[in-house]
Amino acid sequence: MRKLRVLVADDNPFFRKLIPQFLVKEGYEFRVARDGQEALETAVDFQPDIVITDSVMPRMTGMELCSRLRPAFAQGPVPFTIVMTGTPESSDPKHASDFGVDIYISKKDLLQGLDARRFRFDRLPAAVRSRTVETRMPGHLPEVRDSVIYLAS
Repeated sequence: MRKLRVLVADDNPFFRKLIPQFLVKEGYEFRVARDGQEALETAVDFQPDIVITDSVMPRMTGMELCSRLRPAFAQGPVPFTIVMTGTPESSDPKHASDFGVDIYISKKDLLQGLDARRFRFDRLPAAVRSRTVETRMPGHLPEVRDSVIYLAS
């Protein structure tokens, strides 16, 4: 069975090193990118199952990256997308789903969840991981409470 593939995109070198440390512990294969443009190029070659991206980056924002993943993966499964933000009040998470974002979460909550092993990406429902562009539901995001991702059924 192929390892779960995760792409991490963040312009902050601290997060580009820290998040993969959690991914290595879980046995996931990963790649990192310094900005949205590099992440898009890497995603096309790497074919990740999950993309974790910062919301604010040079050359392309995390939201723009998520919206560009849809056409880039038109022939196959669109990666599950997680947009993390350092300032959750600066953006509207309800609007995030219009860009193809599956989860919008603060960096603090994401890191706490990874540290506590509450985020088990390999347990995402197969139907969610293998969705195509046509099956995405605009205007709908899973609920995030207490650093745990609750995926809507």
